Amino acid sequence: MIKISPLESILLLAGFILISMDTHAMLVFHPQSQVDHAHNNRRAAKIFQLTGAEHSRVTMIMPDLSRREIPLDNGLLTFRPSGIDNYHALLAQRKHKGVDESAIRYIYSFGKPSGHSPAELTQLVKTDLEIIPDPLPREHWHYKAGHEAAFLVRFKEHPLASTSVTLFTNNASLLEATTDTQGRVLFKLPDDYPITQAGNNANPAAEMMLHVKHTDNGQQYASWLSADYRANPEHWKNTQLGVMVTTGGFLFGAFMTGLGRRTNHKKT
Repeated sequence: MIKISPLESILLLAGFILISMDTHAMLVFHPQSQVDHAHNNRRAAKIFQLTGAEHSRVTMIMPDLSRREIPLDNGLLTFRPSGIDNYHALLAQRKHKGVDESAIRYIYSFGKPSGHSPAELTQLVKTDLEIIPDPLPREHWHYKAGHEAAFLVRFKEHPLASTSVTLFTNNASLLEATTDTQGRVLFKLPDDYPITQAGNNANPAAEMMLHVKHTDNGQQYASWLSADYRANPEHWKNTQLGVMVTTGGFLFGAFMTGLGRRTNHKKT
């Protein structure tokens, strides 16, 4: 994962406030630990910065749906694997300036087989308003730039239709879409990596954040979902394919030239 600098966070926050016309701060989990790019080290502890941590409490929900409180240290929290394999959810909650707010981040961690499906975790009602990956990426699959990703917005256990959802990235992209009658929203993730290199490991993960807000009987709600996404592999695969085709054509041409020379030599 990459580390988002304080300046990047400020710029994201300022841009988002101008767009949403909100006056309250973001409540988002940002990765701070430098984990290897392919997430191969999923057994290691990970450190997150919770933006807007003041007055917040954080809970880790494990694959078996049990819960564990996680202390905050100046907005920093350490996610230590529970020893259970599968997705875990970090949940932050607070009431700020009359708004009931929440933030969620799903984290895959290795351990003993949990015997539970990720769908159990996503279907669990964690807060009144939430954005749910539909579905969660599987163990060896990731969100990818240029590919579609679906989400479900739910309010008090029911899908929330005709509601605006905003997605923005630390690569300075911004998208907005509206949920359908089933509360689902589909985004084609921005293909916004400034530079891509061949191979997943060569491209640090980028961050995306989704935001939704809703008012019910005069009470305001807001929720954030953060996740990483990877560079579009088609960029370097197409390049590699071109190199292979060019190399293959060169070798074939060299073979045919050599064959022709041998044939002419025999005739003489």
